[in-house]
Amino acid sequence: MTICGIYMLITLGIDKNRTGLIVMFYVMCTLCGVICVMTVCFFCCLGGSGFEEDERLNEKANPVVENWNLTNQHSGVVAEFKEEHFERRGKNNVEIPPSLYLWKKGEFE
Repeated sequence: MTICGIYMLITLGIDKNRTGLIVMFYVMCTLCGVICVMTVCFFCCLGGSGFEEDERLNEKANPVVENWNLTNQHSGVVAEFKEEHFERRGKNNVEIPPSLYLWKKGEFE
């Protein structure tokens, strides 16, 4: 942005009324505004929220974990997938993200 501002100072020149500085100020504000609007549109409209991705993850993870548990019964290692949930800790509810737990049978039973 500084290079753009210096370039505008050189091309527009600074006259006694300082109209070049005012024009440069408006141009820079407009550029910043356009960048902000484009950033917000990108994250809101192009999948920045991630809700659909979390639901698809939950749908895909459970069959894979069940298959893994069936094929690894002989080793005694068990996998468990917990979906996103809320836990009460003190006076606040805390969001726990989706998690995959692995443990050996007998250790935590």
